[in-house]
Amino acid sequence: MEILRRSLYQRLREFIAQENPAIGKPIEDLPQYRDLFIRFGAAGYVLRYRIHLDSIYIVHIQHYREVDFQTQMGTSYETLSL
Repeated sequence: MEILRRSLYQRLREFIAQENPAIGKPIEDLPQYRDLFIRFGAAGYVLRYRIHLDSIYIVHIQHYREVDFQTQMGTSYETLSL
């Protein structure tokens, strides 16, 4: 499972780097962090990441339907379909 997680994170980092590292929405209180909404079926995921120098660090991935998603993340996201 760890190998799968690492592979997924690596592919996501590569995708963000190729598209545009600033593609995600900046976090108001944490400007060095960004949230990217990834559409998946009827719902999706929010990927929080940080850009530091030439590296992209994925902080966490949260499912859209998690209970506290609306209060934590808000609803004003541009979506990305993969």
